[in-house]
Parts: sequence; C-alpha cells; structure tokens
Amino acid sequence: HMHDQTVTSVGITTQGECDLEKLNQWLGVLLKEKGVDMFRMKGVLAVQGVDDKFVFQGIHMIFTGKPLKPWAEGEERCN
Repeated sequence: HMHDQTVTSVGITTQGECDLEKLNQWLGVLLKEKGVDMFRMKGVLAVQGVDDKFVFQGIHMIFTGKPLKPWAEGEERCN
C-alpha cells in the first residue's frame, strides 16, 4: 500500500500534564481547520488532576477518548 508524497506524519511528545481546557480548545481549532486533512491521530495523555491515562484516537474530524488505567507509581507522566 503506497501513499502519495502529500501524506506525512508528525509526532508530539512532551513531559508533564495537559490542561484539559487548553487541550480541548487546541484540538477544536485543529480539527475545525485541518480535520479533513488528518487521516489518523492517536495518543496517550496525562491530564492535570486525573489519575488515569487518557487514550484518544481520531479519523478526520471524528475524535474519541476515554480514561484507560491509572499511571503507575513513579511512572513519568508524559503526552
């Protein structure tokens, strides 16, 4: 299976915890402006004030996410 030259990927990794309100705002703008161009997205997030890992995935402008399991004691929280 081959993609044309316009298909690319990007990965974002950052330490710490996400501010849920800011994350929702950013994702809303991203999906509104670029959703039709986004074939697939997925990841694990550390959300401030939440003990569980938050797992998300999306295809184009469809986005779903849910808590998965707690971060292990001593495990570095990253996104």
